[in-house]
Amino acid sequence: MEAEEHPEAEENPEAEKEREHFDLPPELQPIFPLQPPSAVERKLEDIWEKVSKIVFRLATSVKEMLADIEEKVERIELRKLNVSIPNTGYGVDVPPMRNSKYHHPQPPPSP
Repeated sequence: MEAEEHPEAEENPEAEKEREHFDLPPELQPIFPLQPPSAVERKLEDIWEKVSKIVFRLATSVKEMLADIEEKVERIELRKLNVSIPNTGYGVDVPPMRNSKYHHPQPPPSP
């Protein structure tokens, strides 16, 4: 039935493609590959996929490392301020770190 509506479709497949995309302006017409990708292009695509995966893994690990560093810095700052640190054994009764500006050495015992 379609062949009756478009008799030239059987003769010319290009005419059928043009009819499918007739509503698109000429600059937006779909571009069909002229030939399948070569072995070099396939190899480059494989390399690109591998590089993308490596970059993603590196970015993820760097992000995790920075989060760990940030957490450690927060703990050090809380310890310097003598504030209790949640989920650790450190509390207000823990003295400041020895090299902290809040650390005051005990005076020697008087005889």
